[in-house]
Amino acid sequence: MKKTRWSLSFWNNVKQKEQPVSTNAGYQLQTGTSTAMQKDVADLEEELKANREIITLLQENLSRLTYEQQLSNCIATATEDEKAAMILEQSERTQALSKEKKVLEEITNSLQDQLAESKSQCAELEKKISSVELELKASHEQVSMYDEMLHAKNDIIKALRDQLDSENKERIKYKDMCLGYELQHKFLTKEILELNDLRKDDLAREQKLTMDNAKLRAKYYQIKSKYFVVLKQQKEQSPLRGAGLEEGQEVVTQLLHDALEFDTDDHEMRLTGSLEEYDRYGFSRKHYMDEAEDWEEDSLGNKAAVLERQSEELSTQVKDADHNASLRVKWENYMVGRGGKLQKSVELKNLIRQGVPHLYREEVWKGCIQLHVGDIQEKNGDGYYQALLQRKAQSRGLDLAMKQIELDLLRTLPNNRHYESIESEGILKLRRVLLAFSEYNRLIGYCQGLNRLAAIALLFLNEEDAFWCLVAIVEHILPPEYFSTTLMAAQADQRVLKDLVKDKLPSVHQKLEANQVDLSLFTFNWFLTVFVDNIPTEMFLRIWDTFLYEGSKVLFRFATAFLKHCETEILQQQDGLDLNRLLRKIGEKMTNVNQISYYAFNWINPFSMRFLANKRQQHMQDIKMELTELDKLRKSIKREKSVRRQEEYLSEDDLDS
Repeated sequence: MKKTRWSLSFWNNVKQKEQPVSTNAGYQLQTGTSTAMQKDVADLEEELKANREIITLLQENLSRLTYEQQLSNCIATATEDEKAAMILEQSERTQALSKEKKVLEEITNSLQDQLAESKSQCAELEKKISSVELELKASHEQVSMYDEMLHAKNDIIKALRDQLDSENKERIKYKDMCLGYELQHKFLTKEILELNDLRKDDLAREQKLTMDNAKLRAKYYQIKSKYFVVLKQQKEQSPLRGAGLEEGQEVVTQLLHDALEFDTDDHEMRLTGSLEEYDRYGFSRKHYMDEAEDWEEDSLGNKAAVLERQSEELSTQVKDADHNASLRVKWENYMVGRGGKLQKSVELKNLIRQGVPHLYREEVWKGCIQLHVGDIQEKNGDGYYQALLQRKAQSRGLDLAMKQIELDLLRTLPNNRHYESIESEGILKLRRVLLAFSEYNRLIGYCQGLNRLAAIALLFLNEEDAFWCLVAIVEHILPPEYFSTTLMAAQADQRVLKDLVKDKLPSVHQKLEANQVDLSLFTFNWFLTVFVDNIPTEMFLRIWDTFLYEGSKVLFRFATAFLKHCETEILQQQDGLDLNRLLRKIGEKMTNVNQISYYAFNWINPFSMRFLANKRQQHMQDIKMELTELDKLRKSIKREKSVRRQEEYLSEDDLDS
């Protein structure tokens, strides 16, 4: 009984201790500290061990009671009184034991329930401990990461602080430099302004001197022209009536001899002191005077006409000086603001029609060529031109194009210093360009006229660009079959020009028809060489500017403008011989470039491409029919000759027999 009471008191103590422990454990779990949770688990394990010891003691008491019961059964052999007393005592013990047993069973069940509950709580605590450990590990990792970030930020802050310090030092240094540069800039600006003023004064003086020089040269040419006219009249009328006839004749003869032997350019250089032998394009200034001296008939009149044209050209330059200066400013503004490749526009079209300054001609021509063949250039890529030359050099056998090219090289531009000898650099470039084109377009190969087109292109473009310029003119700007063996398209254009003259200049057309003058004898070469032949340089360059941009329509505009410019002279001619002589030299009279451009682009309008295309197609069909008939006629003549030869051969055989 004492043991039972002790066990009950012990169990009560255990239950009293259990509540605060669990509360403490819950509190520790709520606070989330791992150390407190581990301590609670240790306390629960100690309590579990104590409970197991109590159960062991209870089981020993139960065994002892069982043994005493068995012992009581053995005492059954005792007397009745003893048995009754022992049974009574035993029953009381049994009842007490049964009560203790029940209490022990209840305690055991309660302990087992508490043990199960403790185990479940222990498992939950272990899970919470593992999760807390994971969270703690993650927190440690995050803390370490934050530490690393903090160190990195500290390093960055330190580096930025160092950089800021160095930048402050450099800023102070650059500030001093800027102050120095500012002072230097002010000084240089002042110098530039002064130099700009000097430059403006020099330009004004240069322009004034140039204009004065041009005026003096124009006046000189006029006086000299009149001098030749007077000499011509003296020769025809035999004046000097106051003196003896023989003496007067000797004076006139001497004047004529001096005039014919007069070295114009040397004397001209002595008078002006500024005339160069070649112009900026390389053309000889003596060309026209040399041609005048080569004419056998009326040499004085020819010299007078040449000098009159030169005087007119110089006078025109003086008049157009302000216009050219304004045009140059417009071109400068356009070239600065255009950005990238040339694009077709009304502004660019109007500028080109007014003329391209020499400074921008290379760039503008190259841009116009790219408008026509830019896609082909990109497709073939770099090195294509050199590949053509290599293929041409490797080709063997008889090449008629190469032979014809060699024959025409020195006849291309004989009055230009770039093509005056076989060793000239221009001749070498021209040969390569023509050979490359003959390899590129084997159907045409080479045709007379191509050499002059390529030569003019080489005056402003490099070798490869000049080749592509030739390709653009032959294959894209001019109609097909312009340079074929029959020159069919070129012949058709001459008939179109005749229709155009009939429409725009009916009086000129009637004059030519009345005197049976074929206009194509003089204009055919204009079209084939794009007005390079016997046309003043500035004039044919203006034509080339617009031709490369607008196309072949320009040829008809300027051909008609030439005739319009000389309409009065044409109508004043007496017969066909005078007309032929005038038309042969009409190109040399085209010195007033702006006036002729006005005729070409304003007076001639309206002039549509539809009109030009319809006329070309109509005349092409007529020429094809004529060529077909001509071919039939040739074949019939060949057959007749063959039959005639055969008959003559048979007749000779008959005679021999």
